[in-house]
Amino acid sequence: MYQHHLDDMADAIANKLSNVYGDFDLDENGISDLCKHIRAALAEYWADKMALVWCGSDVLEQADELGITLSNEEAKNILDNILDHHDCEMGVSWLTLRCAIEDYPRNDDAKHEKFCKKVVRDLFSEPNQD
Repeated sequence: MYQHHLDDMADAIANKLSNVYGDFDLDENGISDLCKHIRAALAEYWADKMALVWCGSDVLEQADELGITLSNEEAKNILDNILDHHDCEMGVSWLTLRCAIEDYPRNDDAKHEKFCKKVVRDLFSEPNQD
């Protein structure tokens, strides 16, 4: 996990806590002691782990390159779908995002139903023996 991911997580936690418990004292860089402790705890936790992180902004950027307009919610749905259905042997790549965007049914219930039926059919059909 990259340091900026840890910093973003720590900032989000500290901001949420400050909304609940009130503001915390800040240092000369505008960082609270609480945030420093959270960052240290996250860094320690992730020290012997690895996570590859894909963000909604990654999906939106790829969609834009494809000329497809997506909402933030649609981008999150696409990420959720990739997480639930990706091939862990192959991993997730920019191509995975592009294919998931192109396959994602947008604003068309009939297309969505057809997409879901195709996925189910593909999952349970015998491989082509050509």
